[in-house]
Amino acid sequence: MSPNAKLWTAAVAAGVIGALVGGGVTWGLLRQPAQAPAPVETPQLTSLQTQIDQKDLEIESLTQRLNALVASASVTPTKTVAPPAAAGPVKQFTFVTKVATSGGKTSVTADYAQFLTGKAAAAAATAAGDESPPPNDYYIVNDNKQLRTLPVKAGISVKLTARDDGTSEPEGYTVSLANWAKYYVSPTEDARSITEGPYWFTIADGVVTAIEEQYTP
Repeated sequence: MSPNAKLWTAAVAAGVIGALVGGGVTWGLLRQPAQAPAPVETPQLTSLQTQIDQKDLEIESLTQRLNALVASASVTPTKTVAPPAAAGPVKQFTFVTKVATSGGKTSVTADYAQFLTGKAAAAAATAAGDESPPPNDYYIVNDNKQLRTLPVKAGISVKLTARDDGTSEPEGYTVSLANWAKYYVSPTEDARSITEGPYWFTIADGVVTAIEEQYTP
């Protein structure tokens, strides 16, 4: 090889080596991880951080006080509301259409009506086209024919004003429930004033506890 060729080859090799070395240095610089810039401390940031720390301490103190109050507070028991009292006995004017006795228990079938006196009786009689004021100052209204079957309290007495001979006792007299029931089980012509007469029922909790015949002259 001539001297010139040797010099040219050496120059090329040097260039290649230089390029490789330069590229390696550049690649090494690019491979270095980026570093975050160091935080810059300023008086404003320091003041804000101090305020935040103070608020955190205040919140923690208030939370502790609230927990202590809740733990020491006395609990007021819930007031128990008593159920409404049951309605007391009521008196109902009625006609008796049937009395049945079975197994020692008695029931009555009732046809509720209204027994009016005074101005109410006169107004009802006028509305119905009857004599007003009505005779003996009473008037019976029975517009609703609905029937109700009710149990009767065992052992009670029944107060009557009519007799089974067709006479009456306005002051009233008493018979046993069993004897009164017989007038309906085995009706007679003379006892019609008893079986067809109006009555007052005392009713408590759906049970008839007293029976009184209404005197009607």
